[in-house]
Amino acid sequence: MLNHQAAEFYPSHFQYDDSSLNGYVYTDEFAYISIQDLEEIEACDEWVNLTAHLDELEQDHLIAFALKHAPPEKLQDIRERVMKGGKGKRSKRAHSDQKKVTAGK
Repeated sequence: MLNHQAAEFYPSHFQYDDSSLNGYVYTDEFAYISIQDLEEIEACDEWVNLTAHLDELEQDHLIAFALKHAPPEKLQDIRERVMKGGKGKRSKRAHSDQKKVTAGK
């Protein structure tokens, strides 16, 4: 049975010897990560950043493509709605989604 009145436990300070690391980098008292692991993590991080950048470029391209090929009257309608503050003709789906959200509350 645990004694709830006992003093709080503090572990002794972690001591390590740099010579015992053998190619590993000290990160915290519970884990050692090799240089190869760090390089792999950095490569993965670079890949994730590159993928995110490519996604942004793709999105920008799709928006530009859609604007280039959109009918002029549709663009004019969008410009007018933006100038009004976004209020204007909404799709039926947008209205039905709004009803679902408010009905659930």
